[in-house]
Amino acid sequence: MSAAAPPPGDAAVAEIVACAQSTLAASSARIALRSDLDVAPRKPPASPGLAGRLAKLVGKAVWDRAAGGADFRHVAAEGFLEPAAGRYMIDFGSYAEICADGVTFGGRSGRSLQTLRPASRQEGIVLWLLRLLPGTTDARAEAAETIRGTLCRTYAVGVEVPRAAAAGGRAGLPSPSGVDSKQPPVLALTVWIDGRHVRRVRFEDRAPKDPQPEQRALIAKVLTLELWDFGVLVQELDWLRLPSFRTPPRLPPQALP
Repeated sequence: MSAAAPPPGDAAVAEIVACAQSTLAASSARIALRSDLDVAPRKPPASPGLAGRLAKLVGKAVWDRAAGGADFRHVAAEGFLEPAAGRYMIDFGSYAEICADGVTFGGRSGRSLQTLRPASRQEGIVLWLLRLLPGTTDARAEAAETIRGTLCRTYAVGVEVPRAAAAGGRAGLPSPSGVDSKQPPVLALTVWIDGRHVRRVRFEDRAPKDPQPEQRALIAKVLTLELWDFGVLVQELDWLRLPSFRTPPRLPPQALP
């Protein structure tokens, strides 16, 4: 594959669709998912007053204490994907998810699924991002990039959601939990391919949260999925329990300092 000479429009679309279909048919892969949240501040009132300033300070203190110093605007998870089986598991370090048979479970890492109710009765973000790509209708080449030692072509693509659903034999592709439900029929994504598989896909979800223009807060959530190590062994994975491979083990009381 020559990164310096990407194929023209129609050929690029065909290659992206072929790589997406090959990825969805793969037996397994390692995955990393990152979510970056950027909230543009609302326009402040002319004078918040003492009560407003105190409320702001108290709110920040409560948030910092609950977060334990972590920045929940930027979170990352790692896990395993079995595209052909339509399932994956990811661990954020203390919170984890399993998606299987069109149902997504989430909760504290390591918990048995028997103790949980489904967080959503539809597929999660990882599979949704990949299932969108067979609906690619246009592609614009961008700078090539090396991902985990593999040179990849990068494209800004337009995806028709109804076309993507039809390509997968589905009635629709509803937005998963965590993505604004009011998505247009054509989405803009960025995709990295190595000529055989999708190696990275990025989607930016922007949702205005206030109907008043002068007070509008624009929340931008950037979701980035990365795939590598296709064909990794997954026989030992426990699909009846949320993963905990990124969660530090709890020390027994006698081992605590």
